Amino acid sequence: MTSNQFDCNGKSVSAADGHGSPPATSIFTAIRRLPPGWAYFAKGDLGRAAEEFERSNQGRVGEIALLCARGETDRARAILAGLENEEPELRRMSEYGMARSFLAAGDRPRALAWLARAHEARDGVMALVHVDPFLDPIRSDPPFAEFLRTRGLALP
Repeated sequence: MTSNQFDCNGKSVSAADGHGSPPATSIFTAIRRLPPGWAYFAKGDLGRAAEEFERSNQGRVGEIALLCARGETDRARAILAGLENEEPELRRMSEYGMARSFLAAGDRPRALAWLARAHEARDGVMALVHVDPFLDPIRSDPPFAEFLRTRGLALP
């Protein structure tokens, strides 16, 4: 039996061979993979969040979240525009991270498009889609409900 390790983007990587394996879908596994910077960010401690983002290799997604929190959404959107066309290995941000980032920058349609890509990629962090506070801005939107329903993710 091989144990799994997860890279900074939440992708499951087999410790034995270094190749990708199916991502874990347990919400508890997904929560454990979130870097502590997000807890500081949620508490409003942006300085400590920035330190933790850098320490946990969450530089880009953290930088975008911090820019948006500070009202610098134009800068965040410019960074996202550049990242959107990069290969995933160069982007160094998961599809789910891109969705969160676009939502933080106020672009709901692109956020949903990236959530769809995260679902297609079987991103294990999708297990948080119902509880992630960063998705609260779209939780009551009909397109989000449709997204969940068409992918079999709607709650009963």
